[in-house]
Amino acid sequence: MACGEVAPSLPADGLTSERATEMAQPIAQSMSSTPVLFLSQKTGQYRDFRGGALAVPGERWVWAVAFDGTFQQAGGPVGSSPLADQHSVLVIIDYSTGEFIQASVPGPYTPDY
Repeated sequence: MACGEVAPSLPADGLTSERATEMAQPIAQSMSSTPVLFLSQKTGQYRDFRGGALAVPGERWVWAVAFDGTFQQAGGPVGSSPLADQHSVLVIIDYSTGEFIQASVPGPYTPDY
């Protein structure tokens, strides 16, 4: 952030953290071959979590919710060995509505504990 810039404010009309987790969990579970376990969540603007993706404008407010599970990665050349299972997914949903935006395996988000 440049000197003199004001940090964006979190909108007042957002989902609670509990509701965001409730809405993101079925998405994560649909991608996992084992039961998922909630790891962490964080709010921010999409650009903070997108990992290079451009699904929505970068300034859109989102919930980023991380889960542990067993997730298969897509990729690799045709005929190659399958990629190793990953154990985290980051589900990004709209901050106010809970609309699904994207999911990333492995989850690139490392929580601040």
